[in-house]
Amino acid sequence: CSGCNRPSLVCICDELPRPPLRPSLPLLLLQHTREAARKLGSADLLRLSIDGELMQTVVGRTLGHVRRSAAWERYAHAEGRTPLLLFPSPCALSAAQVTARMEERGERFFLVAVDATWKEAKEICARNTASRHVEPSQDPPATKHETQAEEGSAPDPSCFERPIECLSLDPSEEGCSPLFAGCRKPLSPSHLCTLEAVALALRLLAPSRDDGDGLAEALLKPMRKMVAHQVALTNGREVHRVERPGYIPGLTEAAASAAKAVGGD
Repeated sequence: CSGCNRPSLVCICDELPRPPLRPSLPLLLLQHTREAARKLGSADLLRLSIDGELMQTVVGRTLGHVRRSAAWERYAHAEGRTPLLLFPSPCALSAAQVTARMEERGERFFLVAVDATWKEAKEICARNTASRHVEPSQDPPATKHETQAEEGSAPDPSCFERPIECLSLDPSEEGCSPLFAGCRKPLSPSHLCTLEAVALALRLLAPSRDDGDGLAEALLKPMRKMVAHQVALTNGREVHRVERPGYIPGLTEAAASAAKAVGGD
């Protein structure tokens, strides 16, 4: 399908919001280099659902890649917004605290979300938690892919001046549970995928409850459809890791074969 880049039999175009959504907070997505190569990720659904003016994606392995991006320059410097890293940390703000700052100070924010496995996301965000400033010298050597992508662009030192505050959400308090649980075992009921976490954050930080609920529902609809297709292809069995209880040998391969048979490629 040319609309959602999926096989026609598992198309989700009928659930995508049209026109694309325009949330009150722009979104800057840091997609891990490995995640960019994975299929069936929720980041693609975000890109299909949110207006490109209000969402930008940076591929990399550190927050330094985000700070060197044109989107960061626009949101943080040109528009004067405060970056808000969507990740739990001991010093993270709650949605209520962020809302209070918006209402009392007129402060404007933009979301920074990390699209990666939980292990990769923890590695990316650990240095931000340990030090509120990420210096250029802290970045590990870039991969060949990243070097080619950034060739000819020198980082501006001013991109490293603004600290990134964290936003922590409690899905259980909001009655949220992982949609992917039907086909992939989450680490816990509070571990949401990238799209679900973004949808919850935008819902809680929207100007009104009605706006927030409508926005979150519009983001989650195509994901529900995608999960339903995946559940059908795996006969409702969970795909998870060898070391976890209830692991089914060969399930991942069987699901991949079924998907290939449906898609024809």
